[in-house]
Amino acid sequence: MATNTNNANNQWEVVKKTSKKDKQKAATKQKTKNALDKMPRIDVSAPVKESSTIYDAFAPKEKEPQPKPVEEKKKPEKKKPNNKDKKKQSALSLEDAVALLDVNEFEDQLSKDQVHFAGNTLLWLKDLCSLLNMRLDRAPESDVVYLGKPADYPMCLLPDKVLSVLKKTLAETVSSTQVLFFDHCIQNILADIGKGSSHGYRIMVQILLRDKPDIALENLKKHLDVIIANQSRCQRCLAVLWSLGQAGMTHLGKGLKIWQQLMLPLLNIKHLSMYAIQYLETLFSLHKDMRKGYSALSIEEFFHILDLTYNRQSQVPQNLQKKLAVFYPNLKKIAIGKDPKKSLPSFFPSYLVRLVPNSPRQLQDQLLDSLVECLRSEAQCYSVWRHMYTKHLSQSGILLEHIRKNYSSVKGQLDHRELQGTIRAFTLTNEELSSNGKGSKMDGFQSCVDNCKPLLTVNHQSSFPYRTLVFLVLAACAALVAFDSQHHNGFKNSLMYRRLHEWGVIAVLSQGWVRCSAAFNSGLQWMDKHVPGYWEKVCAFTHPYLQVLWEHLYDAGVFIVNVTAPARQWINENVPIFLNWVNAQLPWLMDGLKVWVAWVWQNAQVYAEIAYSHLLVYMDIVGTWLLENVFVGKLSPENLLLTATEAMAIVSAYFEAFVQWAQLMYNQIASKYQLSAALSS
Repeated sequence: MATNTNNANNQWEVVKKTSKKDKQKAATKQKTKNALDKMPRIDVSAPVKESSTIYDAFAPKEKEPQPKPVEEKKKPEKKKPNNKDKKKQSALSLEDAVALLDVNEFEDQLSKDQVHFAGNTLLWLKDLCSLLNMRLDRAPESDVVYLGKPADYPMCLLPDKVLSVLKKTLAETVSSTQVLFFDHCIQNILADIGKGSSHGYRIMVQILLRDKPDIALENLKKHLDVIIANQSRCQRCLAVLWSLGQAGMTHLGKGLKIWQQLMLPLLNIKHLSMYAIQYLETLFSLHKDMRKGYSALSIEEFFHILDLTYNRQSQVPQNLQKKLAVFYPNLKKIAIGKDPKKSLPSFFPSYLVRLVPNSPRQLQDQLLDSLVECLRSEAQCYSVWRHMYTKHLSQSGILLEHIRKNYSSVKGQLDHRELQGTIRAFTLTNEELSSNGKGSKMDGFQSCVDNCKPLLTVNHQSSFPYRTLVFLVLAACAALVAFDSQHHNGFKNSLMYRRLHEWGVIAVLSQGWVRCSAAFNSGLQWMDKHVPGYWEKVCAFTHPYLQVLWEHLYDAGVFIVNVTAPARQWINENVPIFLNWVNAQLPWLMDGLKVWVAWVWQNAQVYAEIAYSHLLVYMDIVGTWLLENVFVGKLSPENLLLTATEAMAIVSAYFEAFVQWAQLMYNQIASKYQLSAALSS
């Protein structure tokens, strides 16, 4: 309770009621305090004074207070120049930066690595590549694909000695190390985008893939995933595409595989599609010989390209479809390969399946031309067509309609016998389907029926075989004369000889033969009599001139031989030495020349065959056009034959009249000669 007693300070105190726990805590604290007070204590004495030694003389100096150092006035810090400003000030063009490269620096770096890291070729390549990239870092990287530059840019800028050092080092590494080094270059190219230039890594990629293009094909799936993951970063994607695309600069097949597997799926990405088309254009501009790309495209890959090029439902923009259609003939030739007879039967079903009625007109034209080409090149395609007919009536109807409308131009390309047999088989199938009642329910059935009938009629109609008829008539006449002569023991006893004799043909032929013989003999007599004299006169006139000409030619020959003697001697002495040196230094030259000559000859044969085949086609087209547009009416073949027959009859009549007149004149001259001879006698 509170009391009103005054304490020493004459203030009020508040007395609290203490509990048992508070009393126990206070007692414990009091016991602990009493125990600490009763413990023994240790008194700390003053420090012992040091004994005097010879070092006491130095003690005052140490104890003297040292003057405080005067604080230096802080100089204002200079601002460090920005790295970007340095680069802008020291920026060079790539050509100038490459011109500053020193081959000795690369050789020294390589020799150091070979000493300290013997056998570690991957480290050698990384150091050389880093050194090259560091020396070219002053050249800004404005375009990651070097648009508008040559295909071997920037590798073509390197000095030959530096290039040989890099190539030699790459040649000493195994394939597994080259793959690791290639991945290292790709990673550094991607890491340097936006931070600095990566010309050195790009040059090393060019050198590597031009000799070993297969390295780029090993991890295409991984690189495609990288591109799709970074498709919003245009520069990174283009850098990867450019690096992998270097494999196609020396090998068309490898380049097409990279384009088909890596770039073709990117045609629906706007900022990457243009480079894919440009890369394909670069490939075909560098490689004119399509045979080097055979087997690069499978049938499935080719028809995927066909769908992307001509199908309206594809995700490729129309402007890119038009550009892709420019290269479609080359891609088609590569996909067909070197042996069309073996490959085209497998192409025919895929062509026919895509020939649907609602397909775009451009696609239909391309498919129809390809189907006709298949039928023209390989007769086995007719059997494939017959096998597919009932399941693809609408497609077959479109193809039959195309053949019917263009029969005049197509008949020279297709095998007449195979086409006629195929249409007959289709006609029988149509009759079976109509009798069963299934035909009316099938799409395209009526179109097939309507087109088979006129084609079957046209195939039966053929132009009159004049040449065959003439040949048969001549052969029959020759056989008849031979049989007649053999049956009557000689030509003079044969019936043919008798009839010719009765008609006066034998007499005319005999007289003609006699007169020709007389004229020939008189000509020989004239030549025997006059030619020697004329020959002597010609020789006498030309001999002096010929003699002078011969002397001048001889003198000119002697002069040329004397003048060229030193040169010929020098050639005889030095040419063998030069040839030996060439064979020693460039052993591949003659082999390469032989390969080039063989390549030229093969190309000449191929293009000659192509030109000949096209010439035949165009000649057939011209002949058909002339028959349909020029040789009609009075100029039709029938009228021309009739006119020729009448002309022959007129000529025969005039010839008979001439023979009669000649015989009459001969008789008159002979009678006059006999009369004059009789009078003279």
